[in-house]
Amino acid sequence: MYTAVWMKSRMMPDTIPDHCERDGIRKMIELSDLTKKFDTFTAVDHLNLRIETGEFFGLLGPNGAGKTTTISLMSTLLLPTEGEIRVDGEVLSRKNPGLKRKISVITQEYSMRQDMTMDEVMEYQGRLYFMPRKKIRERQKNCWNFVV
Repeated sequence: MYTAVWMKSRMMPDTIPDHCERDGIRKMIELSDLTKKFDTFTAVDHLNLRIETGEFFGLLGPNGAGKTTTISLMSTLLLPTEGEIRVDGEVLSRKNPGLKRKISVITQEYSMRQDMTMDEVMEYQGRLYFMPRKKIRERQKNCWNFVV
């Protein structure tokens, strides 16, 4: 079971696009019957969630509750078995890079494997945004040139 905690921001935008507002509720992120199955194991089971414009949101739950899978679905690293994700009123997909640019994933301190090299971490981050491998290698080289 998911435990969700959110807090409204004190600063709300003055203008909200019409496609984000339905029944007087301003939705920025909406998960509808989101489901992810791995063979016979169901990691996320028909999750429905709405995060309104201006809210800060945290996803809490025990190990194995599906938090990481949900974030992977929301960042399009994984594709849902069923259901859909809407961001700013649009259906999220890997084929919509403009919409993906509105999403940011910030990992916690120890979320990366501790044995990963910096090149592997940079490749992982590039793959989050489906950057071509050639472009990832180019950016890695630029970062290393900057550091060294």
